[in-house]
Amino acid sequence: MSITTKQGDQGRTALMYNRKVAKDHPQVDAYGTVDELSCALGLIRCILKGEDDAEVHQSIFQTQQYLVILMGELATIPADLQRYSDDGFEQINDFHVNFLNDWVSVLENKKFTGWATPGENELSARIEMARSICRRAERAVCKYYNSIDCPADSAKLSHPAINPNLLAFLNRLSDILWLLAREME
Repeated sequence: MSITTKQGDQGRTALMYNRKVAKDHPQVDAYGTVDELSCALGLIRCILKGEDDAEVHQSIFQTQQYLVILMGELATIPADLQRYSDDGFEQINDFHVNFLNDWVSVLENKKFTGWATPGENELSARIEMARSICRRAERAVCKYYNSIDCPADSAKLSHPAINPNLLAFLNRLSDILWLLAREME
């Protein structure tokens, strides 16, 4: 089977379970931006080669693995989420968010002197870039969630198709990246 489907030639792409949407659909933008975030984290891992950075390297790698879970969930239309779960695919939950909460606690125990302008060194600048992509991913997920049809009398974020852990995960990750950039300056 070839990776070349030629579906994209007409501006369409497939989500999970072969559901077709336009490539500029908010859902595609959301998981695509998360994919970009994972790539930015990969660049950071490439720089973290020393023994002193092994724990951060591993935490970033684990975060990238969780982003794969997050992207899979975002690539599934709301009507297929139960099927997705029944098929054994993991979804972002409290465990994943708590992984980041624990990391935040570790980083917050260090001393920081306030906001900084990115560029003190290559590593902190790359972390800041990942942080800004993470914030964009968070906005893209919100935009996608706001595009989901909900009954007029229900709040968007209480809709059953919306997993609040996705936004919590991305929000916490952006906090970590801000703290991590300060540490690496």
